Amino acid sequence: MRLVGLCAVLLSGCCCNPFSGSTSSSEWDRVVARERANRQTEALEAGTANVFVLEVSLPAGLTQAEQDALDDRRLRREVAALELQVSERKQAKGLVVRERWSSQEVGFPASELPKHRLAPDAGVIHETIDGQPWVRATILRGPFEEEVGGLPAEEVAAAWAPVLERQRAAVAAIDAEPVAAPRPLEVSQRIRFVTLYPPAPMIEESGFSGVDACSACLQAAARHHAVFVRSFGFLPFQPRAVTRAQLEAGLVVSGSVSFGSVAEASSSSVDVPSSGRVVVRLEKSCPATVVQLSDTVTVGNGSGVIAVPVREERSWTELRDATCAGTGETQREVVAPSAVVSRAGQNPLSSRVMQLRAVLAAP
Repeated sequence: MRLVGLCAVLLSGCCCNPFSGSTSSSEWDRVVARERANRQTEALEAGTANVFVLEVSLPAGLTQAEQDALDDRRLRREVAALELQVSERKQAKGLVVRERWSSQEVGFPASELPKHRLAPDAGVIHETIDGQPWVRATILRGPFEEEVGGLPAEEVAAAWAPVLERQRAAVAAIDAEPVAAPRPLEVSQRIRFVTLYPPAPMIEESGFSGVDACSACLQAAARHHAVFVRSFGFLPFQPRAVTRAQLEAGLVVSGSVSFGSVAEASSSSVDVPSSGRVVVRLEKSCPATVVQLSDTVTVGNGSGVIAVPVREERSWTELRDATCAGTGETQREVVAPSAVVSRAGQNPLSSRVMQLRAVLAAP
């Protein structure tokens, strides 16, 4: 009779072994207590789940061609402004950019002679190779830019004067280009996501590894009426750089906006055209408990004539008591579908912008 009972338990696929399970919220409690004692934290309250709404707005009726033209103008303007900043910075450092040429003796078919710039006093040697006329000569390669320092300030100023005048005129010309009147924005989509505050590094390091592979852990969280946590969520802003009032009113964010919910292991993102706008708003908050669990769970049904479930020790993290968090997943609501997307990254000027930014970021 005891053997029958044991087989019934094995074949039932019981997820958890009540004798080995353990739970702990000590790490979360410790981090929450530390943050509550930190008077600098204003935007988010420690020990809470927070539901945000990301509202994406685009100009009504805007075509892709119009958006591409707007992106191109913005990139041209940014390139012109950055080139001006680079020149001003070099002038301030007392550097002058000069052309430098290098010389090299090479041989090539005589028909290519007009393509090359010969060095001064370079002798041209005519040859015949395989029945074809060839020449050998010293040619100049370049020009290459070379920065020279240590010159008098007057000479530096004189060298940069025409360059700066031309670059400032280029910026002014772009600013003077006619631009169509801005169109009213309409909401294209709303994205709701859930995050936890504050993040707990020890939980992130120990509790989120390999969680996607444990379906039994997901089932256990569901039985506990909890959210199976894969991350602390991803915010498109720094919590300590804004105030709660700003978040509740709606914070405008720009660029490629990344976000994500606690039930997701990685972030998502939206690329909003330069003519559009993204506002992130704190919709609601509620107290939350983060619990780390460790238990022996069923990871397979076994095989053979008598299938014996395979059990292994697993650890995972659950979000409990957060009445506002729902499933903890990102929810998307399409309000006004639009075919307009940002294609600025495909514009060749984008790489020039990154190059100039790197130059300015260098010491």
